[in-house]
Amino acid sequence: MSYWCPKSQGATSDINSTRSILTQIMATNNEVNWSNIQKRLEMYPHEAAEVDRFNVTVLHHIIRKHINIPIDILRLLIDKYPLSLSLCDKMTGCNALHVACGSKESDKMKDIIKLIIERRIDACRQSCFDGRLPLHKCKGVEIAKQLIDIYPEGVSVYIHTIIRKES
Repeated sequence: MSYWCPKSQGATSDINSTRSILTQIMATNNEVNWSNIQKRLEMYPHEAAEVDRFNVTVLHHIIRKHINIPIDILRLLIDKYPLSLSLCDKMTGCNALHVACGSKESDKMKDIIKLIIERRIDACRQSCFDGRLPLHKCKGVEIAKQLIDIYPEGVSVYIHTIIRKES
């Protein structure tokens, strides 16, 4: 069990649950009723801003665990809490773009990364605790090329961080 994903309790998303969206997302593996999550976000928009004890947002958890999220739900989640794109978790210092870039490259993940960049292009320049940019977390060439086009200086940022630490 990692700090990202507590062991599943077999829960599914429920609009009428007393548990928040974050609690429901953390407790499920892949059995998410996205229409219920959408309705719940519309009824309780403040739940998009909820973070766990490691400052991991609902957005971080969804990107990390649920590659099958409909892009409209992701858009709604970001609209309800845009700050979630720049918040970093307390364990690694990763923002949502770091998390997405560190996931297996797929067409869906490319769409998620594109959406994050459209909404918060400066997330490409944000370093995590070990000095890495989202570019340095990329699992695929296509996404890496896109990030290099946006922030070419990012190629050398991590190298300079390592050199400074060794000096």
